[in-house]
Amino acid sequence: MEKRKNYPPQSGRYKVNINNKTANWQEFSTARLQVSMDNEKQTGEKLKTLVDWSCAGRFSKVIIIVSDTLNWFNIAFQNQISEKDALKIALKSGDDWINANPFLKEYNIEIKRWNEWYKNEEYYERLYAISSIYKKNEEFRKVVSEVSQRIWEAKSNSSVYNSEKNFNDYIKTSEAYILSELSVFSIMFNEANAIEIYPGSWLKDIFEIICDYSDTYPYLECFRNKAYLHVEFTRNKKYQQNLNRIETQLS
Repeated sequence: MEKRKNYPPQSGRYKVNINNKTANWQEFSTARLQVSMDNEKQTGEKLKTLVDWSCAGRFSKVIIIVSDTLNWFNIAFQNQISEKDALKIALKSGDDWINANPFLKEYNIEIKRWNEWYKNEEYYERLYAISSIYKKNEEFRKVVSEVSQRIWEAKSNSSVYNSEKNFNDYIKTSEAYILSELSVFSIMFNEANAIEIYPGSWLKDIFEIICDYSDTYPYLECFRNKAYLHVEFTRNKKYQQNLNRIETQLS
């Protein structure tokens, strides 16, 4: 795909800034926007800013991944409810997210729900394989534990995340969450050669561990040197200048 050198200026309230990357986005024709339900950067104006940026000729195909049912682990932990009930809430959160961002219908994008991969016939095979690696590989377990503890500390202001018992339960929940996420990724990443775009941290250290098992499980090769773009949002000075100019003209 031949990339344009010039793209329309970012004209909204926010601008997309590339904070970190493992590959050049110009080398990809497909982008996957990974969406977490509890990330305030992935709804409203900031989401529209990222969709505008992605759909402005940079990629020929843009896919939004709505990670709604992945969040059932956290919902079950926080509310002390069953997997079945947590999944219902998680699915509704995905419905609500899509309804809260109706502008997505204006773009030529594909929206995929996490449940599509949970229903994939290969999901449990992948989960079993990755869980087996986790049990055997001490470094894998260590990195997962470190990721889980960082998330726990980030949420420590919540009453659910402030006791030793809850901490131990959460670590088990987080372990299951990450192994499930990796299992879905092992299917998703093999579907299309895409760069993953996300306004947050990535599981690069874990990817580097499990891709070494691709001789036994060839589908894990997709984690090797996985292309990732970490984006952040800043205020667009030109937007404010234009707003001030319009206000001056109207006064």
